[in-house]
Amino acid sequence: MNVFSWDEKLDRILHQQEWMIKALQIIHGKEIKIMATLEDLVADVAEEETVGDSVVTLLHGIKTQLDDVLKNAKLTPGQQAQVDAVFSKMESNKAKLAQAVIDNTDAAPTDTTVGGGGTDTTAGGTVPAG
Repeated sequence: MNVFSWDEKLDRILHQQEWMIKALQIIHGKEIKIMATLEDLVADVAEEETVGDSVVTLLHGIKTQLDDVLKNAKLTPGQQAQVDAVFSKMESNKAKLAQAVIDNTDAAPTDTTVGGGGTDTTAGGTVPAG
């Protein structure tokens, strides 16, 4: 029969407690890193949105300026074809940009609560997650 003294039991409990504290410190460090990464991602998406909006504004501005310049111009059929090709290419580029944004944007998550919401049943009972 293996009988431990109270001192041995306390030492084992303290050792386990120290191990759990170290594990929690590691988890906390990883949580901080994940949050920093998430903040970087949010900033990158905001920057990309600004850049995308700027490109669309630029394309609209160029088209408006060309429309104004060419409004009363007398163009040969060849020149008109070149102008039409420029406008067509601009619209094509704008469509590619819009499609790239759509293709690389994930659908919005259905659960937007902090911590993911839901229920945690890992301890054998039912405890609200978060």
